[in-house]
Amino acid sequence: MSSTESGSTDGDVRVEVREVELRKCHPSGRNAHHMPAHVFNRLVKNLKRDGVLTSTPLLVPGEGEGQYRILSGHLRIAAAVQAGIVSGFALVVL
Repeated sequence: MSSTESGSTDGDVRVEVREVELRKCHPSGRNAHHMPAHVFNRLVKNLKRDGVLTSTPLLVPGEGEGQYRILSGHLRIAAAVQAGIVSGFALVVL
């Protein structure tokens, strides 16, 4: 997995672009979005075709090594996992 760091230099918030294992990304429990099944299935089909997650989810570190909580991108990550995509790039807020 790879990582690139950016963000503020005054210690407030750091954001890293990391390649993460998608199965280690867990819902935060506060996903306000809903997607009808036929739209979700179309997203899965498109991800299978593309073979890569092309939009960047927003994560925070979770409990345990390499685990993350999803702040934004719950449905994208679920669809990517269902499409068989193992890893993808994400913004990780530290």
